[in-house]
Amino acid sequence: MRQGGLSLLLPTYNDICVSMVSKLSAAMESLPFDCEIIVADDASTDIHVKEANRHIATLPFCSYIEREENAGRAAIRNFLARKARFVWLLFIDADMEIADASKFIMSYMESEGDIVYGGYHIAPAAEVPPCNLRLRYELSREGTHSAAMRRRHPNADFHTSNFLISRAIMLAHPLNERFHQYGFEDVAYGKSLLQAGYTISHEDIPTEFTKFESNRVFIEKTETSLHTLLDFKDELRGVSRLEAVSARISKLHADFLFSGLYRLLGRWWRSRLVGDCPSLRLFGLYKLCYFIHLRSSR
Repeated sequence: MRQGGLSLLLPTYNDICVSMVSKLSAAMESLPFDCEIIVADDASTDIHVKEANRHIATLPFCSYIEREENAGRAAIRNFLARKARFVWLLFIDADMEIADASKFIMSYMESEGDIVYGGYHIAPAAEVPPCNLRLRYELSREGTHSAAMRRRHPNADFHTSNFLISRAIMLAHPLNERFHQYGFEDVAYGKSLLQAGYTISHEDIPTEFTKFESNRVFIEKTETSLHTLLDFKDELRGVSRLEAVSARISKLHADFLFSGLYRLLGRWWRSRLVGDCPSLRLFGLYKLCYFIHLRSSR
């Protein structure tokens, strides 16, 4: 059993997380160690979300902080780490769910390693249209989400949506706050931890996906992440498969082919991807051509 207490930290942006926090708070009543929950709203734009989440401040063990300016996915996590009181920090994304809060927390506190990633899976009861692109994408990746598979590339196969880390390590090695826009801050963090001499441990302590954005929003987030990948391509070299593939294409002097495909067919591809019957193969091709076109345009 880990010693020194546990701080559960939830960054949120336009997501109501009262239900999950209530489960975590109730579970803490019987835990044999000191603990707290801190939820930080990163300047949500939806007033209804903010009003709903303010109830968190009334729950046992909980505090709720509203930020006036959006700090970004990396900075809000660093902020939460500084606010935490205990030795161990457990980060959970506010748009996830947990099936059994007590088992979830205890599994982390009984695990080994200074940094532990628990993974995620699709909730069995998730009610999502079968043509939702995010759902299709996540289902296609489920075979790679087990701890055994993640251990093959421990620092590359890492997400900040569900992980435990010692407060001392995170304060000494914070996330790179230059990653302000969506995408790749977690991959960069895994690489930076490896460079600092830390190997991430992997366990099957999953959070659950229950919410899936629309196809249009998913494509918009994907495009934003590709801009981030281009902005930080040097830092992400060696840990992004898309960057590696595009680099090989560049060495073959074939950028013009993929950029040309995007210019010719990109709008039509995008209209299909945000439509009612998106294709995962087309999604992969769109990402590659979009990224190469971005790089060629700079």
